[in-house]
This record gives sequence, structure tokens and C-alpha cells, in this order.
Amino acid sequence: MDTSFTPPSALAARLLFAGLAMLFLGCLILQALFLPLLAAEAAREAPEVAYLRYPILVVAILTVGCIEVVIAATAVLLVKTRRRVIFRSDALRWVTVMSAASFVASGLCVATFAYLALGPQVLPPPVMLVLVGTAVAAACVGLILVVLKSLLSAAVFLTDELAGVV
Repeated sequence: MDTSFTPPSALAARLLFAGLAMLFLGCLILQALFLPLLAAEAAREAPEVAYLRYPILVVAILTVGCIEVVIAATAVLLVKTRRRVIFRSDALRWVTVMSAASFVASGLCVATFAYLALGPQVLPPPVMLVLVGTAVAAACVGLILVVLKSLLSAAVFLTDELAGVV
């Protein structure tokens, strides 16, 4: 049985980079154009909660920023994989960055939900459901990344052990 590490093909890596670039660009467009327009529309449609326009906009932009951090770290890890240097300790830092960004995004959603749920004006249920769903999804991604980091850590340790033997 061959247990050697085979990085993704050049085509697969290019396709993944293209997908990551499109996601990153989509996030930038979301932050720069759509979120401000959505906040303005929400303030116009519900003047009783218009004072929340900018605080919620900042939280939304920060949450999308956390997604951008995960996308960028994924790109760095893809480069490390293609260069066959993924099983080194510096790769662990990138997985830590990814999980931290996921937990920050989850925390932002939970804090926003708590503020809105306890505030004088409760937003419509779909908005609250989106906040809860995003918080849960981001926390799950963060937990999955913690597990994957432990697997990568074990692989780094074994790689270092084998290098010492050889």
C-alpha cells in the first residue's frame, strides 16, 4: 500500500484558487455595495429601528471579513499543499487563524442576536433565524477546524519523527 502524499493536481489547484478568488471578490462586493444598500433599505422600511443601521452594518461587514480571513488562509494552505510543505508546524498557525475567525464570526452573530432579542424592538423572525443559523454554522466550522488541526498536528509530529529516523 502506497502511503506517500500526493498533492492535488495542477488543474484541481487552479480550479480551487479560481473558486476562492471568486468567493473573496463576492465578499468584497457584498461588503462594499450590498450590505450598505441593504442597511439603508432596512432603515427606510422600518424607521423604528433605523438607529440600528450602522451598528448592524459594522457587525455584518466584520462577519464577512471573518469569511475573507478563512478564504485567504485556505489559499495559503493550498499553496503549502501544492509545494508539499503542508506537514510543517507553520501550517498549524493558519488552521488556528481559520478557526479563530470562525469563532469570532459566531460570537458576533450571538452578540447581535442577544442585543436584538433583549432590545426594545424585536426584528422579524427570519432575521433572527438567519443570525442563529449563521452563529451555529460558524461555530460548527470552527469546531471542525479544531479537530482538523489536531489531525494536522499529529501528521506534523509523525513527519518530524520520520525525518529524525531517516
